[in-house]
Amino acid sequence: MNIIRKYMLPSVFCITGIIFAVVLAAALVQDKKEKALQKRAGELQRSAIAAMRLKPAAADLQQLIAKADSVVPAGYGAMNPETEIFRALDNIKKIFRYSELRVSDIDNANNMVSMPLTIKSYVNDYTFFADNVSKLQALSFPFFSLSNVSLSRSKDDGSVVAEINGRLWFPAKQQAQEGRRK
Repeated sequence: MNIIRKYMLPSVFCITGIIFAVVLAAALVQDKKEKALQKRAGELQRSAIAAMRLKPAAADLQQLIAKADSVVPAGYGAMNPETEIFRALDNIKKIFRYSELRVSDIDNANNMVSMPLTIKSYVNDYTFFADNVSKLQALSFPFFSLSNVSLSRSKDDGSVVAEINGRLWFPAKQQAQEGRRK
C-alpha cells in the first residue's frame, strides 16, 4: 500500500489535475464563445429591428423617386434647353393665337437658361383668358415664371388688352447632370 501511495497516487493526482485543467480551459473557451454568440445574436436582432424600421422609409423614398421620374420628361438629360424654350414658345403661340409675343435674348445665369417673354393679347372672354394664363403657369420643362399680368382698356376701340410678363426657364445642363448623380 505504501508503494501505491508513494508512486501511483501522485500520478493519479497529476493526471486528474491535468484533466481538470483541460476541462476547465474548455469550459472557459466555451463560455467565451457563448458570450460572443449571444452578443452577435443581439446585434443581429437589433439589425433586423432597424431593417424593419427602414422598410417604410425605403418605400417612401421609392415613391418619391417614382413621382420625380413622372415629373421629369423622358430624355431630360439629352434635351437642349434653348431648343426646348423655342418649342415652348411655339406652344404658347398656339395657346394665345392672335397675340403678340415679345422675347429678349436667352440668358444663361444662375444655373438656368431663361428668356424674358411678354404676351400682349386682346381679351374677349375673361374665363378663356384666365384658362390660358393657368396653362402658362402649368408649363414644365421649360417652366414659365409669371411676373406680372395687367389688364387695360384700349383708348382706340375700348377693348380690353392684357399684357403678361414672365420668363421661360429651363435648368441648365450642369445642374441637371449634378442632380441625377446625387
